[in-house]
Amino acid sequence: LALAETLRGIERPGDFCAQGTLGGVLPRVDVDGFGPLPLPFPPALLESLASLATQAPYGRGTDTLVDPDVRRCLQIEARSIDLPTRIWAPLLATLTEQAAFGLGVVGTAQAELYKLLIYQEGDFFLPHRDSEKAPGMFGTLVVVLPCAFEGGELVVEHQGERRTLSLRAE
Repeated sequence: LALAETLRGIERPGDFCAQGTLGGVLPRVDVDGFGPLPLPFPPALLESLASLATQAPYGRGTDTLVDPDVRRCLQIEARSIDLPTRIWAPLLATLTEQAAFGLGVVGTAQAELYKLLIYQEGDFFLPHRDSEKAPGMFGTLVVVLPCAFEGGELVVEHQGERRTLSLRAE
């Protein structure tokens, strides 16, 4: 009995960063003014999709700023994106569960669509700390849609540790 109580008190260790891939069904993503994104996304359609986007801002304190020397990429707001629930609900639940497990989260977590970001050749976001977008937010889940590209790394740092994550589908 004492051993069982001790074991229940041990918190499962987690990491500051988790990554993984899911194969299988290519999820449908509909964008207002564009229609369904063909996946894998063909680079030839990038200009058409980008024409619907705006320059992505960043936050500094309580201010929201646009400065392409700090962040250069485009965004499409969540209200312009439709993720069919029958496909995305179980997919996001699986991704969120895997990420939460890797982070050592005890309990349940949920993901909410914030925006679709479009990074083109040479685009970047200088080192920053993501701001809390919703009450209880503890992390950022990045879902990379299948698309042919080269490069594409995400560098995550925390307390002196650094991870460089490839965003390419291998």
